[in-house]
This record gives sequence, C-alpha cells and structure tokens, in this order.
Amino acid sequence: MCLSPKTVEVCKLSAPVIVKHSETVASKLYEKLYEKSPRAKELFGGTSEAQYKQFKRTITLYSKNIDKIKTLDCSIPHIDSEYNSMIEKSLLQAIKDVFGDAATNDIIEAWKESYVFLEDIVITREKELYASA
Repeated sequence: MCLSPKTVEVCKLSAPVIVKHSETVASKLYEKLYEKSPRAKELFGGTSEAQYKQFKRTITLYSKNIDKIKTLDCSIPHIDSEYNSMIEKSLLQAIKDVFGDAATNDIIEAWKESYVFLEDIVITREKELYASA
C-alpha cells in the first residue's frame, strides 16, 4: 500500500496545526477513546504527560516524514490491534474538534488514509518480528 500524493500533500499542509495543538489533539483522542472503551484506559494507563509527549513526537515525526516513511521504521510505537479502529475514530474526531469548520473532507480522509497506512506498517513489522523470533 502506498499513500496517494494528495494524502501526503494534505497531511503535510495540515500537520503544523496538529503539531501546534498536539496536546489538545492527544487529550481529545484519549477522551474519545476512553469513552468508547473504559478498558482502554486501564490498558493505556489513563492519560499522562508521557503519553502526550509520545503522541506529539509520533505525529511530528510521522507528518514531517510521511513521504519518506522508511526513515520512521524504528520510531513508530506499538499500536494494540484490538484498539486500532477505536484509536483511528478517536484521532479523526480529535482532529475535527481541533480544526473545527476547517476540518474539510480532504483533511479527514487524508489523515484516515495515513493512519491506516501507519497501522499496516506496524502490523507488518510485528509479524516480521514474531516470524524471526
């Protein structure tokens, strides 16, 4: 799977807003996620400064390197597959909340495509690690 050039462009253009408001996006993401699954709060340990920093680091690295994703191979954190869909929906809602009326369909669809792309990378990497163990 490859990201479309339009997705790369839209993500790069919208990334500065997400990075600037990363603490708000992270807060809203976790709020939405924990509403959907109280068990996720136990698994992720609630919300903490460390989680916000990890989110900001990940979203910054990912958005700046979205067109050269292989440079991120060791920088992408594990995403528990049980929660992928909930995380995706929570992230997209958090982006909508932060962008408000500026959250166009192009922005939401681009971040959705890029999240699924990232998810595929993580799943493939984990399968490779298990196969080599």
